[in-house]
Amino acid sequence: RTAVAKGALNLMDKDPISALKGFSFDLKLGLFDPSQLIIQTQTIAALFALNPTRAHRYMMDAPLMRYAVVNQSDEMLAYIAKRSGMEAKDFTAMVKSMRQSGITDINGELIMLDHNASSAIVGVGSVVQDIRSMGRIPFFEAERWNRIYAWRKSWDDLRSGTNNPNAFRGGKPQSIKQMMTPDVQVEMARLTDKFTMNMTSASAAFWQKGILSIPTQFLSYQARLFENVLPVILGGNRQWSRSEKARLFIGQIFLYGATGFP
Repeated sequence: RTAVAKGALNLMDKDPISALKGFSFDLKLGLFDPSQLIIQTQTIAALFALNPTRAHRYMMDAPLMRYAVVNQSDEMLAYIAKRSGMEAKDFTAMVKSMRQSGITDINGELIMLDHNASSAIVGVGSVVQDIRSMGRIPFFEAERWNRIYAWRKSWDDLRSGTNNPNAFRGGKPQSIKQMMTPDVQVEMARLTDKFTMNMTSASAAFWQKGILSIPTQFLSYQARLFENVLPVILGGNRQWSRSEKARLFIGQIFLYGATGFP
């Protein structure tokens, strides 16, 4: 069984474009670069502008949620739920839904990797593959924190309601029981992808696929950010409301000045 699994993965990674993107990623963002933990979590800083009065609660709960990914015992979950900024039953349900969603499993689904595993060319189980995989840990960990924060915000938005009749389920507040239903969990996943700037391969544009994806590999975030703040009439992302676009834009200017807007 192990031999078959390794063979299948090796066959999937013989695409030369994927191999080039994988090695480019490792050279630029991998290789145990600890600065990626700070650089890549700038997404969280950008999201602060969307909920400035509640963002601190999300930040306080994020470490507890991250630990709940590592230690999945019910006893530990009950312990940290009492120390969160939410009601214990609310926090518990949110963490369980997060675990089931698989959003904290980070690998080749990112646009910049495009399903490229570290086994490309060198093969599964090799020393080089192991080193490449470990070298991506800082970047993947930062992305994991982004998703955890986004999941926390998405849960809060749906639980409290948005008062927007055009929003999911009319923007009405959702009970914990309703939050655990399949359609709400799908919406949670969509919002999490939205709040992490649609950086998964499923959201890739045509120029982020195939040979065009090589020269544009590291332009994904800037392009997504620009699209998210651009008015819909000019081709902007329809997932973001006008107020969200304005807050995101103002937040970027406040944090980085003119250079914060791509």
